Amino acid sequence: MSANAIERIDADLLAAHERSDGPALAWLYEAAAAVKEEQGDVDAACFFLTQAYVFALEAGLDQSAALRGRLVANGREEAPTGPIAEARIARPPEG
Repeated sequence: MSANAIERIDADLLAAHERSDGPALAWLYEAAAAVKEEQGDVDAACFFLTQAYVFALEAGLDQSAALRGRLVANGREEAPTGPIAEARIARPPEG
């Protein structure tokens, strides 16, 4: 990615926050994490992954499990055990 990638993502993040667009925020924070991983900045990447994870959870996105897995792999989250590992977040009924 180019050196300006994080600046473009930052501008898009601000716009997504203004729209309260949770799915876009999850995707953009994940994209920012990828840029930081590519640059070798694991701490910044994990910060962005955490934000992506939170917005993915709030939006009920399937990618939340993969994001959590990446946080676990980087030692930023513990792997679930027991009944918690089997629990799923319920989505509210639509309508």
